[in-house]
Amino acid sequence: MRPTFQAIAQLIPDPLLLVSVDGGIAGANEAAARHFGTSSGQLEGQPLGELFRVDDEVREYLARCLRSTAPHAGVLIDRRRGERLTCDGTRFPEQGSGLVVLRLSSERARHFTLLTQKIDALNREVLQRREAEAQRERIVEDLARAVRLSELFVAVVGHDLRNPLGAVLAGTALALRRVEDPRVRGPLERVNRSARRMQRMVAQLLDVSRLRLGRGLQLERAPLDLCDVVRQALAEAEQACPGHRFDLRVDGACAGEWDRDRLEQVLSNLLANACQHSGRGSTIGVRLSRTDSFARVSVHNLGAPIPAEVLPTLFDAFTGSATSTGLGLGLYIAREIVRAHGGEIDVESSATEGTTFTVNIPRGATAVAEPGLTDTTGLVDDDASEPAGAAS
Repeated sequence: MRPTFQAIAQLIPDPLLLVSVDGGIAGANEAAARHFGTSSGQLEGQPLGELFRVDDEVREYLARCLRSTAPHAGVLIDRRRGERLTCDGTRFPEQGSGLVVLRLSSERARHFTLLTQKIDALNREVLQRREAEAQRERIVEDLARAVRLSELFVAVVGHDLRNPLGAVLAGTALALRRVEDPRVRGPLERVNRSARRMQRMVAQLLDVSRLRLGRGLQLERAPLDLCDVVRQALAEAEQACPGHRFDLRVDGACAGEWDRDRLEQVLSNLLANACQHSGRGSTIGVRLSRTDSFARVSVHNLGAPIPAEVLPTLFDAFTGSATSTGLGLGLYIAREIVRAHGGEIDVESSATEGTTFTVNIPRGATAVAEPGLTDTTGLVDDDASEPAGAAS
């Protein structure tokens, strides 16, 4: 006997039969056994036709009970006594069971009994759960489809914008070389800066699209000295942020196997972020060190600390702060580039120590044990002391 039917059968004093739609008895309670003068075990497995006259009308009644969760009234005629028994039949609430519960009585009940109420409640709960699950799956599929379409759209638009932006940059660069009139050069320089900013945004969107579509970031690894990469990124940051001072501390040479352009992108994002969130005239500290297996670059700035509630999602896409001038993708892409190299990027921030981003990346197969050189030459200010909070 099925556990659910057994639990229901213990609550109901009337004879109960669990019947398959083809007329086989799958279960019976003790009241049914007493009614037919046998045991519940002997009733199980018997055809319904052994107890009642089964005709097309009875088969249709069982099929009707199976199609609906609402109890249906019917009449069965006892084959031995010729007695007419009324019954309330309803679908048994188990997925794929194809079973009907029949409650037998000598006269038609005016109201639903405890049996019909319990089974109806179970059936409704099962149906509601199935409908809720189906609806949830439809919503998930729709959202996944919408997200994929949006990412494909961004990828296509970003790809198509590169050519016209390139033409704008080439045109303004050519015009700036040939025009000396400051009234003309001013607007041209603004157009050129805006186009370069758009070019960076498009590149970021294309990187995000590749990541979201599962293509990952392609790396072109080559042996290089990370010191050169850091100095190049600082030179560009000095031009982009003339109101800041930069202090570089290098703890020995640092050779490895990395993608130069991608690491420059990481450093540019971190330096731009430090400039944006520190006061004009403040010093941005950059420290480069290495071990036998890893290289470490830290970028430190003083200023308002990153709120504690922001830290868990700081490296997520499109989570720029209220003062951000970009798309909120710089730190996200920086993290993904570092991870593509097999490394990690972390941040520490407090009101007293400032904010420090630290990048740790494996040096790769070409890492060698360089001589223990110590270069503490500042890129901008040779005499500046190491800024507080810089990573050791």
